[in-house]
Amino acid sequence: MKRQIFLRASGYVAVALILNGLIFSLGWNDTGVTRQATPPWFAPPGWVIGAIWTLLFAGMGAADVLLSARLPGAGRARLVGRLLAFDCLAYTFYALATDSVWAGFAGNIGTVLLAATAALLARPHDRRAAALLGLVALWSAYATSIVVYRLAGAGQ
Repeated sequence: MKRQIFLRASGYVAVALILNGLIFSLGWNDTGVTRQATPPWFAPPGWVIGAIWTLLFAGMGAADVLLSARLPGAGRARLVGRLLAFDCLAYTFYALATDSVWAGFAGNIGTVLLAATAALLARPHDRRAAALLGLVALWSAYATSIVVYRLAGAGQ
């Protein structure tokens, strides 16, 4: 199973890295969602955010395998976990590409709710998978606070 976890996590990370390449090549990394005159004191540098998302995608891939190993009854949790990964990848298109802070805010709220749901559904089947999916909810909630700072016009 360790090999499966490694391969699935690597696949999820590879997709995220390819999408990051698209983000940077098209200049979407410097949009209203990410650009602020003065970032909040609690916002990490961009490379830290990227590293954390890389780890979160690896965790979502690992959770997918952990839920696969316990297929009886875990199918819904696995499906919601996969939808969560898709949702996280889609952020690029509905927030960054459109340069919409409001779309980023709505997307973050949706991601928090979807990640929390995935974690709750996974918990009865595999606590490790639930924890990995729960980390996405925690990080997305934190990221939402940065977007709220931006929406409030703080630091402008």
